[in-house]
Amino acid sequence: MFIRHKPIPNYNSSGCRLTHNHKIMNDLKAKGNWNIFKGRLKKTWGSLTNDDLKEIEGDAQKAAGVIQKRTGESQQAVQKRLKELEKEKD
Repeated sequence: MFIRHKPIPNYNSSGCRLTHNHKIMNDLKAKGNWNIFKGRLKKTWGSLTNDDLKEIEGDAQKAAGVIQKRTGESQQAVQKRLKELEKEKD
């Protein structure tokens, strides 16, 4: 008989601890809201390409890095805006 263990909250499948931003992005992807969030990212940072969005694909750390590299904004400004976008209602 196999026993299924529930994943530990705030850890990914590899057992790595998730930061708040990782949790936000993982939750968005899991809920099927990634496409909506991609639209918000593209609207906020119009210079993001489809390749950028594909590279980000639900990874908050990558998102902040890709956006910062593409736009030249500070890491803090990007992370703050990402949190604001996550809280927005449709």
